[in-house]
Amino acid sequence: MTWPWQRDALHVYALPDPTLRAALIPFHEPIEAVSFCAVQPPEFLHATVTRFPWFLADPTIPPIEKVTAAVAEAVSGMAPFTVELGRPEISEYGVAVDAPAIPAWDGLVDGVRAVATSLAPDRELPNRPYRPHVSVGYGVADGDSELLRGPLDAVPTTAPLLLNVAEVHLLSVHQEPERGIFSWDPIAVLPLGGGG
Repeated sequence: MTWPWQRDALHVYALPDPTLRAALIPFHEPIEAVSFCAVQPPEFLHATVTRFPWFLADPTIPPIEKVTAAVAEAVSGMAPFTVELGRPEISEYGVAVDAPAIPAWDGLVDGVRAVATSLAPDRELPNRPYRPHVSVGYGVADGDSELLRGPLDAVPTTAPLLLNVAEVHLLSVHQEPERGIFSWDPIAVLPLGGGG
């Protein structure tokens, strides 16, 4: 999906810790071997909590300080939690490791999305993420998914892939279609449970 602007879309993400990031990097090798999928760089791996219907270039959005404070308040009453991700799955959009939603994840998504609704009730929210997931590659052209399935299945994993959610990140996210990736500039790190 192409956004109205390709830069500075406000998002809230949960970011993999170094252990999970390192465990996901081996899945990049099969993706690099095909032309129809692009590797999401390790430093930009993420699990989308929600995209807000706002871009920093839009002068009508709420002040970023107000958004930051509202998200911080929303997550301050939520306990940290962990999601166990599965093996890579191939879809029309790319390759992701995902998991069934759990109540803690749904509560996080619902709580952050409620912030957007309260701050700008006239703006329609983008779709919620289909479930907790981290995309390791994004599709950039049509291709035969079977060329990826076997090589991805052959990548060994020795431990569960755990997404530990102790904080969320408010970010200014950029679509880079020429590279087939998403990148960002940080705005704020907001701990669950009000810790720091």
